Amino acid sequence: EIMLALGLADRMVGTAYLDDEIWPEIAEDYNKIPVLSDTYPDIDTLVSVNPDFLYASYRSAFQASQDGGNDTRIDYFDIL
Repeated sequence: EIMLALGLADRMVGTAYLDDEIWPEIAEDYNKIPVLSDTYPDIDTLVSVNPDFLYASYRSAFQASQDGGNDTRIDYFDIL
């Protein structure tokens, strides 16, 4: 939503893990952006869209495991 509010819809390669309603003011732009995953996307999905940068609202989006079993952070800069 922050990126859309800043007018960056045309620069977004995807979105993922919608866990709340989209603001009505930006819903039209949001609906144009590909949904990469219904949950946090895995590294293969992220690499497949060749992003210039990654943005996430929560630290947990950059953990190796989302099931609580592994609290190791992923270093995407080494991967991308």
